[in-house]
Amino acid sequence: SIYADHLGNKGICPAKKVTVRDTTGAGDAFCAGLTIGLTYRKELSDAVEIGTKLAASVITSSENVCPRFLPRELGLGYFFWQSINKVIEYVQVGEFYGFKENKNNKTS
Repeated sequence: SIYADHLGNKGICPAKKVTVRDTTGAGDAFCAGLTIGLTYRKELSDAVEIGTKLAASVITSSENVCPRFLPRELGLGYFFWQSINKVIEYVQVGEFYGFKENKNNKTS
């Protein structure tokens, strides 16, 4: 993967050497890994590495699979699930990203 951001950080994250069985879902897995890395304030290079690892795990199977890694295997640390639970809590109370439900059931 080639990556760059608005601050001038850029680089290349080489593909993992794996036996490819089916590429279905590789892009989705990469995007999920990149997103979770950035969500947990990883550097862009580290987030791309997580995405690359997840994509590589998906293409090694001909079955529809969900990559299964422990948070520590992705460098996300001990408090990963506590952070996930906090995000879920924010979504449930409607305060995530500043959206709140008003009396007329419309978001503002």
